[in-house]
Amino acid sequence: RWQASFAIETKVFLDRAKELVIARAHFPELFAGYIHHAAQWKVLPQGDTLEHMKDCLAATTLHLACQPPDLHTAWTLNTLEPARNYFMAGDNSEFAITGQVFWENVKTGDNNRLFLETQRPKHEPTRSAVQVEGREILPLFEQFFERSDQIPTRLFHLGDEEYAFLQGLPQADRAWIMGLDLEQVQTYLSGDGFEPVETRHYQFRCNCNSQRILHIMHGMFRARKEELFQGAADVEVVCPRCGQRFSITQAAFLYLDN
Repeated sequence: RWQASFAIETKVFLDRAKELVIARAHFPELFAGYIHHAAQWKVLPQGDTLEHMKDCLAATTLHLACQPPDLHTAWTLNTLEPARNYFMAGDNSEFAITGQVFWENVKTGDNNRLFLETQRPKHEPTRSAVQVEGREILPLFEQFFERSDQIPTRLFHLGDEEYAFLQGLPQADRAWIMGLDLEQVQTYLSGDGFEPVETRHYQFRCNCNSQRILHIMHGMFRARKEELFQGAADVEVVCPRCGQRFSITQAAFLYLDN
């Protein structure tokens, strides 16, 4: 079901002179994996929403590429106009990126909001929420890092579905980083002197399957199975992470009670 051909290569570099971490990748294969999956399960957005989801997936991936190898992240971007929920999850233990867009019956607040949840083994989970302004996606992620962690961060779509992520270290020149425009960053990235740190390969993939979904639903509805099935022999359940649909039979559900 999930094809390795949809994997992309991320490269992370360190610029010691400017105290800067840089991550870059070309995303056509990962975007193709997302589009193929979302179209199959009828959760593929159109127009600007699709382009915004691509930016969200790129930002999620490049941020994760700079993080520890056991980190799991989950981002949710709630936008006002139009009302959308963009959900993206990343798993560094499996180099997997997943997500979907919700556009029906989306509840919003007074501002756009960006949420990040992280998990690592032997660490307490974290959750941050930041109000962000604007309609362009990449600046919303930049605002998140600035307001949540006070870390100067820039994200650029370089063209041809190539993206770059720049994040300052403690001694970085904040004004220089935040003042970069697209032409300037393209010139900067074409230079040399960058120290390679790590190369990883990510693909669009969710770890959901019928047995996992069955056990989750059994844990939630074990004492109220009639509420779940409402007299039917089976029920369709949608993975909240990627939108894939699964049929859960009452017979399989009851088997777990034994």
